[in-house]
Amino acid sequence: MEKLPKCCGREMKMNMETVKFFEAQCDACGDIVYLKKDRTEKPQMLDD
Repeated sequence: MEKLPKCCGREMKMNMETVKFFEAQCDACGDIVYLKKDRTEKPQMLDD
C-alpha cells in the first residue's frame, strides 16, 4: 500500500480502493483526497 498523506498533523485513513485510485479521509476535519495509484499491472493470483 502506498503511504497516505497527512492532514491536521495526522496520517489520513484509507476509505476505499479502486483499480486506479485510493480514497483517503482525515478524521479531524473530514477532508477527502483521491490518490492516483502508480502504474497498475494486470491482477495476479498470489500463492499462500
